[in-house]
Amino acid sequence: MEEKDLKQIGDLFNKAFGQIWESNLEPTLTQIQTQMVTKTFLTDKFADLQGDLVTKLRKEDEKVNRLADILRQKNLISDADLRDLGSLIVFPK
Repeated sequence: MEEKDLKQIGDLFNKAFGQIWESNLEPTLTQIQTQMVTKTFLTDKFADLQGDLVTKLRKEDEKVNRLADILRQKNLISDADLRDLGSLIVFPK
């Protein structure tokens, strides 16, 4: 193969690859880059989620504690059952 043949092949390859890059690869990579989340974003979202879950768990824990107190006051639950419920509570009193 001569030098001019290699140059023609190179030029054709560069032109074809350039078209593929501009029409397919570059827009796709740009879109991926703009939609990609960062580690900081994920950390913040997980922290928010954890805070929401803790709040909801505390509220449910208060409900269970209150219900157990009401049942005990009305003598509808034994001390042993109350201790069993107490061992399942997420947040201590």
